[in-house]
Amino acid sequence: MTELPLLRQSERAAFKRCQWAWYQSYVLGLQPIIEKHMELAEFGTLVHVCLAEYYLPGIQRGPHPAETWQRVAGEVRTKVRTEASNDDELVAKWEDFYTLGTELLVAYELQYQGDPHWDVIDAERRFSVLIPDVRVPRLKSAKGRRVYTPIVRLVGTIDLCFRDLNQEDNKHRPLVKMVDHKTMTRIETAHLTLDEQPSTYIAVGTHALQAQGLIEKDQVIAGMEWNIIKRAKLDTRPRDERGMARNKPTKKHYIDALTSCLDTDYVESDRTDLMKWKLDALEHEALLYCGPVYGDVSADQSGQNFLRYFVPRTAKERQRQIVRISEEARVMDDVRAGRLPVLKTPTHQCPYCKYFDLCELDESGGDVDYFIETTMKKHDPYEDHREGASNSKFLPKDGG
Repeated sequence: MTELPLLRQSERAAFKRCQWAWYQSYVLGLQPIIEKHMELAEFGTLVHVCLAEYYLPGIQRGPHPAETWQRVAGEVRTKVRTEASNDDELVAKWEDFYTLGTELLVAYELQYQGDPHWDVIDAERRFSVLIPDVRVPRLKSAKGRRVYTPIVRLVGTIDLCFRDLNQEDNKHRPLVKMVDHKTMTRIETAHLTLDEQPSTYIAVGTHALQAQGLIEKDQVIAGMEWNIIKRAKLDTRPRDERGMARNKPTKKHYIDALTSCLDTDYVESDRTDLMKWKLDALEHEALLYCGPVYGDVSADQSGQNFLRYFVPRTAKERQRQIVRISEEARVMDDVRAGRLPVLKTPTHQCPYCKYFDLCELDESGGDVDYFIETTMKKHDPYEDHREGASNSKFLPKDGG
């Protein structure tokens, strides 16, 4: 038997996004020596490291994630792109990498208080599962067992798996769930019900955890808890008694407040006179007599920086995902072997791709070989999943 190719979940997404970029990374093993836009990926990676150190097996917790962040990101001197709401307009902002991570992780711990109902099974648990070739009927072994022909070895890392002490299965045992940590520029959840990652990890995770003896043979993973952290400054906009975020008040808001809270009967001439006041004087007068004054209700109420979003998966959904992985692995193999062409998928996101310059040169017929020699380096996208490899999501035990 020939050695089976390895396949990562992130690789599936890369292949469907652009086969040509996938080919450069996962087949040729190329990576830019100096990467543009790397700070976003690095931010998420370091958050994973901090949470892996924090969620120890059981209900005990490790070092505060902000402390770990200060340790691993202390030498990083860069800015990270975020989005902020400015009176109903989303504007791009650049925040200090180190400071933003510290503030978010301090607020994260305050928000969830260590998740005392999470009985952690393990963090950053790696798995390796054979995926059957769905074109080949199952064979019957000498012992009468039905066996399948594998097409690919799916490898990956489960961010966190735990027993939920607040929920039970039909045998009155805590539900087994997995967690995927996500850092996002903005919190969006509509696509998560169709996202393939929970389908894949739930489908293979149950088998992997059973095989590794971490859960019982009749236990299954109930679903995935998306642990979403919005990569943005904490929302400090004023909120009214209903909890609605409000924009900055203007002169009109202060004048409306003054004319409504004072006993004096105001006429239009009074409002005209007040319009001549400076804004800070109106603000002082309103605070003195009327209390807090709010601006209009913001159209953007997505101010929370943290969200937990649970996605269950049925047995049929899990099985359908196995079939899809098998089908995709077959197409990847055909592209890898040259039986199908390597296609490009140009979109408005291309300038953010690490292979954008190489792709442009390739399109113009330039000296691609020299460009690769001078700007690219070799990397192993499966390094974390080779036999005997150390887990890059954990800090070295020697304090390094």
